[in-house]
Amino acid sequence: MEREAGRFGWVGALVFTGAMLASGTAFSGTALAQRTYTFPAYQVQAMCMGGNPDACYEQGLHQYWGDEMPSDRYAAYRSWQQACAGNHQQSCWEVAYGYQEGTYLPPNPQLGFQMFVQNCSRGHASSCNSVGYAYENAQGAPLDIASAYRYYEMGCNLGDTWGCRNQGIYLRDGRPGVVAPDPMRGIQLISLACTRGLAQACTEAAQAPTPTMIPI
Repeated sequence: MEREAGRFGWVGALVFTGAMLASGTAFSGTALAQRTYTFPAYQVQAMCMGGNPDACYEQGLHQYWGDEMPSDRYAAYRSWQQACAGNHQQSCWEVAYGYQEGTYLPPNPQLGFQMFVQNCSRGHASSCNSVGYAYENAQGAPLDIASAYRYYEMGCNLGDTWGCRNQGIYLRDGRPGVVAPDPMRGIQLISLACTRGLAQACTEAAQAPTPTMIPI
């Protein structure tokens, strides 16, 4: 899937929020037009070659978007692989997504799933949401709705906007054998995702009675 505006709910040098829809649930997966950099482009290559994972990540952003250097999205993923080897969590998410989608890396959903799980275990919120999506849609993982819900909840608790929206959908509608319907709590979480800037969640929240907001 080609990357478009909107990537995922991680906050850092670049904010990403994404949309892939299946079974009413969204997956963090495409790139936002807003991008800011810590290092100047003329320095990142030398810094990355010197083993700085943050610089390798930013080099990938420059290469992906064609900011101050030619656009080369295959090279961007190589930069992110190098940054991931240095335990840069966002780069590991990028690489995992690349394997799952097979756009700029060889398709390998199983490896992508394993990387999402590992990154989630390190506290990367959007990776937890991505694990949930993989379980819900059997992408590199067995179909397991109970595990999907658990990882959406984990992602939400860690601050992922899509994770809160996805958990909210499960609670709003209920899932037999997984979670009982709790429409008020579900709408609260969907509304929370709306307040964080997720347009789809705003549309979904508007279709239901307005609940009491939960703290952000």
